[in-house]
Amino acid sequence: MLALSSTAPNEAKRRFGDLAPVITGMIGSSPLARSAATRLCDRTALGVGLLMPSIDGDTVPLTCAGSLATDPSFLELLRCSLTRLPGAQVPALVPARLDPLRGSAILALESANTAVDEATLRRLASSM
Repeated sequence: MLALSSTAPNEAKRRFGDLAPVITGMIGSSPLARSAATRLCDRTALGVGLLMPSIDGDTVPLTCAGSLATDPSFLELLRCSLTRLPGAQVPALVPARLDPLRGSAILALESANTAVDEATLRRLASSM
């Protein structure tokens, strides 16, 4: 798989992504898996901490997506990492309003220079 990372990066991401449920399933029983997930959560929290000052408000909503980032074990570690951030702003984990398919529809609309307003979000949420 490592050889794929330079010749077929999307294939490498897909194969590594397929391992996410295995790793998160081991967080409770494997110190190595827990350590790797904790480091990823700490780095994610650092990135959130760097970006939060650019967002107005005391509480900053944060949504996670993907099989790794929505795993309950991973989310618990991420919550712990986020609580250690300095500063007055507080990140709050919130559920995504739409699933990835509908999120892709938003990206398509935006790439076509179509405004995405609250009515559009409601229509997408009620579709399918």
